[in-house]
Amino acid sequence: MSDISKSRRVFDTAFKMSVVAEFLQGTHSKRSLCNKYSIPSTSTLRSWIRIFAPDNELHDTPMPKKPQSENEEILALRRLLQEKELCLKREKMRADFLDEMINVAEEKFQLPIRKKAGTKR
Repeated sequence: MSDISKSRRVFDTAFKMSVVAEFLQGTHSKRSLCNKYSIPSTSTLRSWIRIFAPDNELHDTPMPKKPQSENEEILALRRLLQEKELCLKREKMRADFLDEMINVAEEKFQLPIRKKAGTKR
């Protein structure tokens, strides 16, 4: 019986960022980029997008291409505004959650966790 081991290909961070940037331009699909750069699967590329473009809420679709008419541009801008408002709402909820978590931890462990305002002189 032969011992066959699969070798993992390691990509450097600069390469990952350049591939993600190319995807976000909207000129290539995930599959075409995977084929172009010999990336094992689209899930690998999807994870890179989540890491290097966290503000991109549409991880499974590229950034929208330039609209052809003024009405399409207005609709695209409205969709973008809704996405940004949703992202802002999530971040506000996250900040509130973290703030409450710190309050509970300070109360439970009787330790000051937050930094005091101002700097020491």
